[in-house]
Amino acid sequence: MKLVLKKINLKEETKRDIESKIYDIDKFINYIKEHLKKANYLIENKILDLDEQELYDALKEVFDIKYDNEDYLEILSKQNEKHYTDIITINTNMIDNEGYNISYLGAKDKKLPNYNERVPLSEIRNITESSDFVVLKELKYKLNTKLKSPEKYENHKYINFDQDLDENNELFDKVLELIIKEIKQKNVLKKILSDLQSYINELMYQAKEITKLSESDNPELKQIGLLYKKAFEENFNKKQLTQKNNHKRRY
Repeated sequence: MKLVLKKINLKEETKRDIESKIYDIDKFINYIKEHLKKANYLIENKILDLDEQELYDALKEVFDIKYDNEDYLEILSKQNEKHYTDIITINTNMIDNEGYNISYLGAKDKKLPNYNERVPLSEIRNITESSDFVVLKELKYKLNTKLKSPEKYENHKYINFDQDLDENNELFDKVLELIIKEIKQKNVLKKILSDLQSYINELMYQAKEITKLSESDNPELKQIGLLYKKAFEENFNKKQLTQKNNHKRRY
C-alpha cells in the first residue's frame, strides 16, 4: 500500500482566475482553510485512536491510496480464507463472440501450478468455483492460428483488478484491515506525519506565491496582489501557520 499526497492546485487555479479577470478572494481563502483543515485533522488527532472508517475518510481527503499486487493477494487471502501467493496469467481455449481468445490474470492459491499450457474450461470452472484461482482481469487476443480445441466463452471474472478498492467494493472491509495494519508500523506512521507537514508547507508556498503579486511592477497586478495579501494576513496568523505538530510525542 502506498499513500500519495494529493496535488495542491491553489496557485494554478488562482492565477487562472486572475488572468480571466475573476478576483474571487473568498475562493482563495476557503481553499486554504479547507486544505489546512483536512491535514490538521490527522495531525491534531491521534491517528491510531481513530476508528477504521474515520481513518480511511481522513486519509482519502489528503492522500490517494494505491494498492500493489501484494496488497491484493493479502486482501483476497483474508476474504476467501486462502493463501494466494502469486498473480499469474492463465491462457484458455475460450473464444468470445468477436473471435477473441481469452486469458485470465488472477491470484492463485499456493497449491496450484503456474499453468504453462492452455487450461481447459473444465479446469477453469473447478479452480474458480473453489476460489483457488480468483480472476482479476480478462485479457483478449486475436490469434494468428486456430486453436485445436476451441471452447465457448464463459465469464469467470471475480473482481476488476483496475477497480478502486473503495466503499463500493465488496472487499472494502478487508481494505480497512490492511490500512490499519500498515499504519501501525512506526515507519509508515512517521512518513504520514512528515507528508502532512509537506502538504501544509506546499499549500503555504502556493498561497504566498499569490500574495507576492503585491510586489509586481504591473500596477494592476500589484493592486490585485495587495487584495489577496490583505485577505491572507487577516485570516491566517504567523503562529498558526508555523507551529510544529506535537503528534509524535503521543506515541
